[in-house]
Amino acid sequence: SSWYQRRVRGTDRQMQDMQYDRDPYLRQFGFQVDTSMVQVKGRVIQPPKLGYSNNQTVQAQGGVWDSRGKQFFRATHVKNWAMLMFPPQNQCQSNDVKQFCDVMIKVGRDNGMQIAQPSFVKYLRENEIDSVCNEIKRRANGNPIDLVYCILPRNSSSCYPRIKHVFENQNAISTQCMELRNLKPPKPQTIGNILQKINTKIGGVNNIATDMMNIPIFKTPVIVFGADNAPPAQGEGSRPSVAALVGSMDRYACRYATQIGIQKTDGRKAHSPIIEGLQAMVKNMLIKFYQSVKTKPQRIIFYRDGVSEGQFHHVMMHELSSIQKACLELEKDYHPKITFYNLSEAPPHPALRAEPPGRRQIWQRASWYRGGP
Repeated sequence: SSWYQRRVRGTDRQMQDMQYDRDPYLRQFGFQVDTSMVQVKGRVIQPPKLGYSNNQTVQAQGGVWDSRGKQFFRATHVKNWAMLMFPPQNQCQSNDVKQFCDVMIKVGRDNGMQIAQPSFVKYLRENEIDSVCNEIKRRANGNPIDLVYCILPRNSSSCYPRIKHVFENQNAISTQCMELRNLKPPKPQTIGNILQKINTKIGGVNNIATDMMNIPIFKTPVIVFGADNAPPAQGEGSRPSVAALVGSMDRYACRYATQIGIQKTDGRKAHSPIIEGLQAMVKNMLIKFYQSVKTKPQRIIFYRDGVSEGQFHHVMMHELSSIQKACLELEKDYHPKITFYNLSEAPPHPALRAEPPGRRQIWQRASWYRGGP
């Protein structure tokens, strides 16, 4: 029996053991407890089709999109890149690294990516990250560095944040980290999953939701925003809040740019939920959208997280005004339609599906149900 069947039987058994119908206090107050589960009507939402290069599409089967034999919708090329190995050479041999690179180049070609052999290969220790980064930049001689691929030692938690800080935060160089256990043997499926991350990091688009293009609001240029304002952890009241804004940079809402701002506190312990610099952040995003799509968005969809129900109206009115001011600052009489959503977290619960009488009982998560006879 499945986990869901066992859970249902356990819940029914607990309800019987409680014997609510014999409870004198419930009868005294006129309460009655139904011992059966609540039944509600539901429907299975069809998953979207994913579009790939050459107008190829994939329909989900059992909650999985099989992209084998498909090329990325917009594949990027990796011409100038580095391979860095942090484990010692006796654990990470050069022949294994060469074989891994060859398989990655082949899998990349199958996905539409052109990947050259790494132009810089080096073994190093964690304390050499800064000097190696400068060496990579010096050898690039001003040419763009597409990627720095890092093989991390087993059970190492200190290398990763240091790599991200030095290469990405300080030098704006994209990185991809991989644990040593994935080096040998090189598995095409694992490498394919890694290439999906690499392609999006360096400006590509793996796939698009083709059904989305049939939605009326996407018939015209649309920019999709997502915003949050994260206060400091409990006990760190003097630290500032960090506000983040992401915005779509193409007509498919697949590529996104990011803006991060520090909220002023002035020594106050209470942090405002409002994003103070939202006007400037939205303005910069609209400029980037125009540079990428070559047209102004006619509609703005704004998803806001991190706001309680009691504060939502106050935050919405303030931030909606900031968005409108950002539009007018760019161009007089520029009034795109704005849809403002407040995202609130709901506690998860298992929704179980029971087959009609006379058929085999199937209990599954409702969102992944693919029932059969």
